[in-house]
Amino acid sequence: MIPKASLRVPHTRSESDALGSLDLPSEVWFGAETQRALKNFPISQGVAPESLIRAYLQIKRATCRANAETHALTKEQCIRIERALDELEVQPASHFPLHFPIGPFQAGAGTSLHMSINEVIAARSNTLKPPQSSPLDPHDHINLNQSTNDTYPTAFYLALHTEMQAVLDETDELQKELARLARKNLKTLKAGRTHLRDAIPMRVSDQFFAYSAAIRADHKLLRAATETLHEVPLGGTAVGNGLPAPKGFAEAAIRHLSLISGISLRPCPFPLTLLQAPRGAFVLSSQLRILYGDLVRILRDLRWMASGPHTGIGELEFPKIQTGSSQMPGKSNPSAAEMLTQLALSGLGLDQTASLIFSFGELELNVMTPSWSYHLLSHLQELARGLRVFRLLALKGLQLQNDVLRRNALATDQWAVLLSEKMGYADLTEAVLNAQTAGLPLLDYLKRTGALTETELQELLRQVNQSAESSSESVKVA
Repeated sequence: MIPKASLRVPHTRSESDALGSLDLPSEVWFGAETQRALKNFPISQGVAPESLIRAYLQIKRATCRANAETHALTKEQCIRIERALDELEVQPASHFPLHFPIGPFQAGAGTSLHMSINEVIAARSNTLKPPQSSPLDPHDHINLNQSTNDTYPTAFYLALHTEMQAVLDETDELQKELARLARKNLKTLKAGRTHLRDAIPMRVSDQFFAYSAAIRADHKLLRAATETLHEVPLGGTAVGNGLPAPKGFAEAAIRHLSLISGISLRPCPFPLTLLQAPRGAFVLSSQLRILYGDLVRILRDLRWMASGPHTGIGELEFPKIQTGSSQMPGKSNPSAAEMLTQLALSGLGLDQTASLIFSFGELELNVMTPSWSYHLLSHLQELARGLRVFRLLALKGLQLQNDVLRRNALATDQWAVLLSEKMGYADLTEAVLNAQTAGLPLLDYLKRTGALTETELQELLRQVNQSAESSSESVKVA
């Protein structure tokens, strides 16, 4: 642990890499290659997500143990590396930007971040060096039998596993909450709408059961996509052929990484495929795109239905969680729905970036993944929090305006569809047009003209109820 006092000392130290010497602040743990990257690319204030750093630390522990098994590292060297990793892994996330300050826009493939990991581990292990022992080197010892090209996609996959767990938990909770709203309103009638025009009447429960089913399907697709992240290229080294690592190194490293991370991993049969394109991450992104699309359309529907209170549709009312205007008194907005819509739209943008990056796998390596990986991992954290906030602040308190819903349901002209056997399409078309000319809902017009009795109206309502009950019974909540 760094003494707090040392953070206030403005001293520097000199370190060198293949390009020469550099002065570094004395309090930092990284070395010359990290410092050179910081000088070269002062582009962003962003730093690597915590999940990516911790994944890399797990990889370094696994490869250390694999190198010890193959006698590439001595027992004493491995002990020092693991003790340094012990120290780093208990560091709070707030300390990581000081030790690992590389931003998303860096040299291709993630070399700058990887070397900062290697340099910090070497520096900390050398503080544990017995007097008679040689120092450990970031390249020769910490990075032994590894490359950025195989370790970075492996770290990215591990970090995606970490971040996706919260997303999966929240999509599951969201579909359950939507199903709860459906079950709560099995008897509530509403006007169906297609092309933004009046359609056949239906039940609110049908609408919310459909939303729940969509999010549940998204959840299953995302879980399946996460399963594609279990196959990793670790041990493939720079071009996927594993050279110069000894035979069995890849299998040993992945076996140790599985035990360390708690994730069941397996070697990629042909690691070069994941160096050219870490396709598991792209598969996940494509499935996230479907979730984002569902979220945008569901949220848009709910916002339209909550429009008002006097001049909109007004069939729903979101909880009032904050004032809606700096100028207009008493205004409230669907703020949580707007927040989550923005999150989903930003996710759609990230997926568009992913599709471009996927095409940049040139020859043996895709060098364009670092910035996207940083942003995707950070976005998944935001997505999980956004889903939770929307569920707790908006859905749980969502109020149906039953009088408005019923009034609109009875006003739709498309009750005509349910009368087709009685009157026929041509006569019904004439009745609908006449009702519109008279400024009356179709049902009122038919009752006034004697074409529809009260008994027949009740039968129509029963048909809609029966349809809703049938559809709700087919829904199985996960």
